[in-house]
Amino acid sequence: AVALVVLLIVCINLINLTTARSTQRAREVGIRKVVGASRGQLIAQFLGESILLTAMAMLLALAAVELTLPMVSTFLEKPLALDLLDPVLLVTLLAGVVIVGLLAGSYPAFFLSHFQPAEVLKGATSSSGSALLRKGLVVFQFAVSVALLIATGVVIAQMQYVRSYDLGYDRSRNITTDLPYFSDLWEIYEPMKTALEAHPDIESAV
Repeated sequence: AVALVVLLIVCINLINLTTARSTQRAREVGIRKVVGASRGQLIAQFLGESILLTAMAMLLALAAVELTLPMVSTFLEKPLALDLLDPVLLVTLLAGVVIVGLLAGSYPAFFLSHFQPAEVLKGATSSSGSALLRKGLVVFQFAVSVALLIATGVVIAQMQYVRSYDLGYDRSRNITTDLPYFSDLWEIYEPMKTALEAHPDIESAV
């Protein structure tokens, strides 16, 4: 869930950056329309650029995962591996690239492609609606970021509390194990408990 929220923030960033740079690409849109480009072709171009940028980011992310995976595995004390030849993983990555690319590039594509050549060549590319949307997205982005920071602080405080809480016994001298479940489990429980308590190095068994 946290990863999806961070990904949403990144998409909002891309939307804001693209729309903020719209004046730099407005003349390009106007010239393309003058020479015969349709709005559908412009939308396809901008969406393609967004998907290509997302694919490049995915490659960088995979490289970062390969570099940091051993450290994460050591920290979690679990063997983690990334099999890039797994068909399910490949399909998931491709679907993620397309979905994120479309999500992040849809509004900029429709926004930039609606410019009229006459207005663009005159320099009239400002839009109060897009500015208001950008401000709203920035506020939403910062609100989500602050919420994530607060949630992280709460989790850290909870983990510190759990680690420092006095349970009333020395945890280093206790062993906990799971028994396989089967129908005769309760029949052997009491004899096993009695045998463990009879061991001279075991103080008690529950």
